[in-house]
Amino acid sequence: VDMQREEQDFLMRYSTPYDVGWKSAAMNLSDIGACGGTPTSLYIALAMPRHRTVRDLVAFADGVREACAACAPGTMVRGGDMSDAERIVVSITAVGTVPSGRAVPRDGARPGDQICYAGRLGQARAGITAMLQDATDQATPEALEAQLRPRPPVPLGARARELGVHAMLDVSDGLAIDGERMASASDITIDYDSAALAPMAADLGWARHALGADPWALVMAGGEDYGLLAAFPPDAAVPDEFLRVGTALPAGEHRVLLAGEPSRYRGWDHYADSGQDPRPADRLRHRHSAA
Repeated sequence: VDMQREEQDFLMRYSTPYDVGWKSAAMNLSDIGACGGTPTSLYIALAMPRHRTVRDLVAFADGVREACAACAPGTMVRGGDMSDAERIVVSITAVGTVPSGRAVPRDGARPGDQICYAGRLGQARAGITAMLQDATDQATPEALEAQLRPRPPVPLGARARELGVHAMLDVSDGLAIDGERMASASDITIDYDSAALAPMAADLGWARHALGADPWALVMAGGEDYGLLAAFPPDAAVPDEFLRVGTALPAGEHRVLLAGEPSRYRGWDHYADSGQDPRPADRLRHRHSAA
């Protein structure tokens, strides 16, 4: 289950009702994929202001339907509820299946495992940063699309499960903090390979000049990319869509390393940050911390 609220999670001056429907569906489908499951159903609770039109409602439904078709074909909306509110609020419950009811946990990684990632990194945070700075004309189409209409690699979760993946979760809050969650649950340390991640940071080089954003901070702590972080056995045949980005080590003083050194990047932690007076860039960072 995950929720989005207008102004908290998205800005209607940049998002359309179609975008809200798409992203709301995609982020919940992602959680099922991260468990190695196949999504089957969505249950949607939606509240909209009274000034919104039937056309807005239809656009929202179109976004949900087309996100399902793109990310998890066969998923159906089975029910839900509607109400009114001062701003748009949507909460979706996603349901899926796994063979024998055995979902992939986040606590199964072991020393020696290959730490791999499938999906984009840093693009969604670059997109929302451009929106908050009213600089969308300076952003790449990829960054804006990653923020408004993410495409989590949902089917790869089931493929990873079939190949014996030890642990997996979707990266919604940033590679550093979600890696820390896997490492803490599994009692290991993850050492990220800077050489493997460098091309993703290079792809975001434009953000340094256009937005004043550190490309490495976007990659390591951006969030909302909804890619899959997976710990495969050392001898596993990893699907081509997964990039090896690190190695699982025995637990050390630090849970997350970057090129052998403690990572200075973290990411969004709702429980730690929601009680503070957030900066504008963080006001839109209410993400989930449990898959």
